[in-house]
Order: sequence, then C-alpha cells, then structure tokens
Amino acid sequence: MTAAAATANGHVAAIADEVRRSAEALLAAGEKLVAAEHSDLDHTAAFNEAVLVVTDRRLLACRRRNGRLDPGVEIALGDVRSLKRRELQGLCLLEAYTRDAAVPVACYTRSRLREFDLLIEAARPLLQAQPDTPADGGAGRNGSSWDPEGAQQHKLCPTCGKPIPHRIGFCPDCIDRRRLMLRLLGCARPYVWPMVGGLVLMLLITAVEMTQPLLTKVLVDDVIPHANMHLFVWVVLAIVGIYIFSSLFSGIRSYMLAWLGEKIVHDLRREVYGHLQTLSLDFYDQRQTGWIMDRVSADTSNLQNFL
Repeated sequence: MTAAAATANGHVAAIADEVRRSAEALLAAGEKLVAAEHSDLDHTAAFNEAVLVVTDRRLLACRRRNGRLDPGVEIALGDVRSLKRRELQGLCLLEAYTRDAAVPVACYTRSRLREFDLLIEAARPLLQAQPDTPADGGAGRNGSSWDPEGAQQHKLCPTCGKPIPHRIGFCPDCIDRRRLMLRLLGCARPYVWPMVGGLVLMLLITAVEMTQPLLTKVLVDDVIPHANMHLFVWVVLAIVGIYIFSSLFSGIRSYMLAWLGEKIVHDLRREVYGHLQTLSLDFYDQRQTGWIMDRVSADTSNLQNFL
C-alpha cells in the first residue's frame, strides 16, 4: 500500500470513527447503534453536513451543528416498512416508507452510493416488510410509489376547511390581506421620494387642467359677446399653455412611474431569485420548471401593474 493510499484510508477511518462517536451520543439507555453514514447534503437536499443514524429502535436524520448531531427527522423503526432509494438529477434521495407516506431521510451524491446501499442492507433485517409496496418502488413518479403532490392534496385549511393548493402552500381565501398589502407597500419604501414626486405632479396637473373650464367660461361670456380681441388673445394663449404644461408634466410623471415600477419589479425578482437559491433540490424535483419561471416573471409583472 502506498503512502497516499494509507493516508486516504486513515482519513476515511477517522471520519467513520467521528460519525460513530457522534451517533452514539444520541443513543438512549440500552439502544444499539446499527449503522451510520454521513453526507454533504441533508435530508432536504440543502448543503449541510448530515448523518443518517440507524439504531435498533429509531431512524434519525441529523444535521451536524457545533460538533454535535441535531436530529431533524426521527422515526420509530417499528413504523418503517422499507427504505428505498430514489434517483434525482445527479443525486439520490433515500426515503423511509411508513404506512401513510414516504419520508425523506437522506440525500447524497453518487459518490456515497455504495456506503448508503450498505446502510440499507444493514437496516433491512430490522424493518417490517410492506406487502403492498412493489419491489421496484411502485408506479409513482421517478420510480417512487409515493406522489408528493398527491400527498399534499389532503391538507386542509384549519380556518375554512378548504384544500390548500400544493404549489402555494397556503389558503388564498384566508390570507391576511391587510398584512399582504403592507408587505407589498414595503417593497416601495426605498423609492418613497419618487412616489411623492409622482403624487405631487398628479395633483399639480389636475389643478392646472381644472382651470381650463374657467377660461372657456370667460371666452363664451366675456370675449365673444363683446368682441374683445385683446382678452381673446390672452385666453387662447392660456389654454395653449395649459395644454403644453399638462402634456409635458404628464410625460414626466409617466416616465417616473414607469421607472419606479421597473425598479420595484427588479428588486422583487432579485429577492425571489435569491430565495430560490436557498431551496432544496427536492423542491425543484416536485415542481415544474415553467411554473417556477412564471412565478418569477409573470407574477412580479402583475405586482408592478398593481403598485
């Protein structure tokens, strides 16, 4: 064995020992550690050092925080019917099938495929057989017998009892519209002075245009009956001036509002895009790309028209 190979094997052994020591710290009295494997992704497919721990009593999906394992998902081993690996885009998702659903417990790259397959083999003798689950994982999407969207359809709103749409995750009929309005107006807070300027221009244009009927009254009552040409010239010049003033400042106001709308939409899209970067790969696996793009582009444009 070369020195490099010996160093690599020693590093793997050190990681395995560290995982084992961290996992043993979670054991209850009399509980026995069966298997444990680490991954650079947690069970939500977010980048985070994670460890899957299998004992003779429980299945624990843990994140490592401050040198300790923090269980994010804990399932009694008696409730688990089987462990199945689901292929994603460049990743593998390990799901624990219970009587009611499939719970994600680990997500890992293909470089960890062999290690997690060995963990599944080590845990399989302890799991109860599930007779109604086919060996190939069923006819669900991506080889899984559990449809995430179908499972979400049964969630009901606790307020009105209506089904909660899976894609938005909340009841649109029970949303606090006042709070939503304040949140939308908060998006325009950095541009309060352009908004004030647009409001002032609108009031000024309206006030100037309201003088045009008065000039028309003077033209009909005083100029035409008395053939006052001197007053006629001033009234016509005033009407033309009002038209020029209204057209000029209406154009400026329209430009300001268009600029303001584009800036708000730009900020909204940046915020939405930044939030999308924090979501797990499982989120993208369960939703269509076109729907996500529509939320980023079309929905933000609708908000621009509203604001």
